[in-house]
Parts: sequence; structure tokens; C-alpha cells
Amino acid sequence: YVKLGQILSSRADLFDPEWTTEFSRLHDDVPPFPIDQVQNIIQADLGRPLEEIFQEFDPKPVAAASLGQVHRAVLFNLQPVMVKVQRPGIRLQIQSDIEIIRQIARQIENRTAWGKRYGMTSIVEEFSLTLNEELDYRNEAVNTDRLRRNMANQGGVHVPFVYWDYVSGHVLTMEAINGFKINDLASIEAAGIDRAAVADTLIRSIFQQLLLDGFYHADPHPGNLLIDPSTGKLIYIDLGMMGSLLPEQRQILGEMVNAILNQDSLEIVRLLLAIGKTIKPINETRMRREIDHLLHRYLEATLDQISFSNLLSEILSTIYKNGIQLPSEFVLALKALIQGEDVALQLD
Repeated sequence: YVKLGQILSSRADLFDPEWTTEFSRLHDDVPPFPIDQVQNIIQADLGRPLEEIFQEFDPKPVAAASLGQVHRAVLFNLQPVMVKVQRPGIRLQIQSDIEIIRQIARQIENRTAWGKRYGMTSIVEEFSLTLNEELDYRNEAVNTDRLRRNMANQGGVHVPFVYWDYVSGHVLTMEAINGFKINDLASIEAAGIDRAAVADTLIRSIFQQLLLDGFYHADPHPGNLLIDPSTGKLIYIDLGMMGSLLPEQRQILGEMVNAILNQDSLEIVRLLLAIGKTIKPINETRMRREIDHLLHRYLEATLDQISFSNLLSEILSTIYKNGIQLPSEFVLALKALIQGEDVALQLD
């Protein structure tokens, strides 16, 4: 249920800002599971006892969450690593919980107009698919390798290295990362790192992922973005939740950003109708007037008062209110832009 809340916090198209803010405060707060269970899972998955794989293994986790926990360790080649181990029995618990959520979603969709309008059962199915992918740590390992290759041309970005010999469905071993959260402004200042340069690197990396590569970190909040104190590099972590855009979706997203900056409400409506699914008769003139009003309200302020993320959030709400349903991966991409701007504005 914590995971569901975290997913809902990203759906600025469905909920007003006060709701998404509340949802975003949901954090995993669970006790760690004992070291003997960690040892059993590693041996069962990797085929060797823990002491044959790691020269050192800290029995106390550095982080414990609802799906798994992370331990510091050292390989026999003296390479420091982080080892993520999945919580025992979590798959059965999630299957049970999702079935309950599915039944609730069906009731809401059958009995309420807004449930039908927003397609509650499809949201739950999307959530179920995302969560099941996240439960297979091999997916996260593939995501990490792919993002690292894509970001190789961004000198100020680092993505951890994966040790594939020690990866399975329930175990993920990656390069150990040292860094502080990207919104820890005091630490950034103390390390003598240029905040404006970090903000620039973050936004450039997000636009490359969204508009050029079509493969993006779908949850770039401060907990998943670290700064290396020695190099000042931006580090992407926790790559279980990624998004993909088709070439035509990337094209439309780029055109959408341009249309917003050019305050071209006619072009925005055209693009929305091209990519979205209409769920009721559309009054294009009314929708264009509403979007036009938002563009003038947000984009005619001074630069330090402009909030692109607030503008995008309100445009998304207007779209749904007028009967257009956007593809979930497109909404996720807009959400990544919104989160990225929020972080960048704190820096610069």
C-alpha cells in the first residue's frame, strides 16, 4: 500500500497538488529481516554461501524497505559493493494485496463516474505490472546497465556498475556509492560544488533520457539522486522504476515543450488529440481557452516566479477534465520533468 501511494504521488494528472504532496510523504518504515534469512536467500539464489562470495559482509543493513534491504560488502578482489536482498515472502504478500486493491478498483469503476472516467482498474493493472517487474532484480540490473551506457556522454553523470556474477531475481550486487542527496544544499556548499552546474547537468540528463534515448528514470526524486563529494558528479540510483517512450512519443513531447514555451494553445490541443484517447465528447474551443489562460498566468511572470512543473500539473488536470486520457508512459515522462524541475529549482 505504501508502494501504491508512492505511485499515486506521481499522478499529477489524476490528483490535485495537495493530494500528491501527501502521497509523496509515504515512505517505507519497516524493520530489517535477520542476517540468517539474508544468508539463506543469497545461497539459494547464487548457489554458494555468503562467505564464499564476499570477503566482508556487514550484517546490519544500511537501508530496509518494504521490498528488500541493502547491505555493504566487499568482494574478494577488494571491490566495495552494495548488495540488495529481497524480503522473504514478499511476492505472496504483494499478490494478495494487489488482488484486494483490484477488487476495490472494480467497485470504484462500476459505481462512480470519476472511477470510470479515470479507468481505475487499468491504473491498478499498470501498478501491478510495474511492481512485479521491480520484484525481479535482474530487471533493475538491466536498467542500470542501459542507463549507464546512455549517460556515458554526460561527463557529470555517473550510474553504478553492476556485478552480474552476483545478480539474481532476489539479489542485486552493484558498485558501492558514496554521496549525499542532491537537495542537501549544506553539504554541496561545504564540498565547494557549483549548485548551478549540478542543476544544469540534471536537466540536461533528463532531457537526453526523455527526448533522445527514450529510456528514462521515472522517479528522479532527491532520494534517488546523489552527489559525489569528491567529483561533484550526479549519481542516479534505484533504477527499478524506468520508463520508455517510442520515437513518435519523444517527438510529440519535444513539440509539446516548445508549444508551451511559445504559448501556442492551438498546437498543444492538436498534440494532445494526436497522442491521447478521448473518453467523452471534446469541446476543443473550451479546452484551448482553459490552456491559454494557464499559459498566460504562468509564463508571463518573471523568470524566478515561473514554475514549469505547476503549469504542467494544471495542464494535465485540464486535459483529464476535458475527457482526454494520455498514455501512462507519457504521463510518467511529464512527471519526471516535473520532479526534475523541482529538484533543479532548489539548487539554482
